[in-house]
Amino acid sequence: MGVATSEGRARGIACTNYLSHSAQVVEVSQDDRQRISRRRIVFVLTAGSVLNPDLVRAQVEGGLLWGLGAAAWGEIVLGSGGTIETQNFDRYPVMRMQSTPVMKCI
Repeated sequence: MGVATSEGRARGIACTNYLSHSAQVVEVSQDDRQRISRRRIVFVLTAGSVLNPDLVRAQVEGGLLWGLGAAAWGEIVLGSGGTIETQNFDRYPVMRMQSTPVMKCI
């Protein structure tokens, strides 16, 4: 689900009810050269009893960043007949600090 905001910006909304309730809103923008930037992620999670909130936050933030990286750059190249051309993960791009959006947990 997408929601348009101001010119060049939009928000995507996702939620799940698997093992716990969670929802995320990702705000993206597009510059004059049509490049997409991830601006901000706001997420909420009902995790039940938590002994170490920082550990839960780190786990959720890591999962969100891994998913954003896979959505933005992840691909496995298939050749003719369905053979996998991608042979190793040494060239698989992952999200770096300069690409990481602002994250807020509610």
